[in-house]
Amino acid sequence: MNSNNTKLCCGSFLVIIVLFFLIVYLKETATFLFFLFLGYLLYKGIKRKKRISKLKKDAENEIEKLFDIVSKTKDKNIKNLYEKTINFFTKGKFTEGFECINSLKSLINEKEEATKKLAKIRFEKNQLAKGLLKFVDKNGNEKYGTPKQVKEWKELDIGLNNNFKNLSPFEFEEFVAKLFNKMGYHTKLGSRVRDFGIDILVKKGNENVVIQCKKNTLGNLVGNKIIQQTLGAMWKAKANRAIIITTSDYTTMAREQAKGAPIELWNKEDLHKMIRKYFVIN
Repeated sequence: MNSNNTKLCCGSFLVIIVLFFLIVYLKETATFLFFLFLGYLLYKGIKRKKRISKLKKDAENEIEKLFDIVSKTKDKNIKNLYEKTINFFTKGKFTEGFECINSLKSLINEKEEATKKLAKIRFEKNQLAKGLLKFVDKNGNEKYGTPKQVKEWKELDIGLNNNFKNLSPFEFEEFVAKLFNKMGYHTKLGSRVRDFGIDILVKKGNENVVIQCKKNTLGNLVGNKIIQQTLGAMWKAKANRAIIITTSDYTTMAREQAKGAPIELWNKEDLHKMIRKYFVIN
């Protein structure tokens, strides 16, 4: 007899001795342990039955939800996968069944997305064939209109109609930075520029330009003090020139001081003209 068999015999003998001891000397304990084990098996059986009952109910709900979609589709892959799912659930193979459900849902979603994309493409072609243009606002909403309508919508969306009333001074600076991006410049907002007093710094090739933004109400004119501050900011940034942009206009003194200096003055009309060129017409 080899060592493994010897160990097995010894182990079995010890188990028999222990059982005998429990039955003879600890009858009450042995009975308690027996019924405890029996209760455990009963609990496991009930728990398993409940779990299976829940799985069946979930399976029925999923099958019912997908029935209308599957019955209307002509896609053979979807129909075949649906039948395969039912077969798994019928045989009690819930793991495989729910895996099929997930695959079926993915397949249906892909089909629906493809259908939506195709419908959208057809709709867009029809709109373009009618001479209508697509417009997407800043929130991503789309609509179609005549070229005149789209131009008006763009101006409203940008804020030209109320002279950027709804923008904060910083938001206005961000918008001006976008304008210069469209003009082919690399831009850096004042919050990222270490030099004091610079709203936007723009670069294109060897050109280094300081941009100062003044979001003023109409009638609140930009004075000559801003011209002096801008010249100082130019020196700090080692810029070639500067552009002061306002939603209002400039005082006579400011325009006089800017003469001969490397500073451009953009008033409301100049700004709106550039915005229409780069945001509305294009």
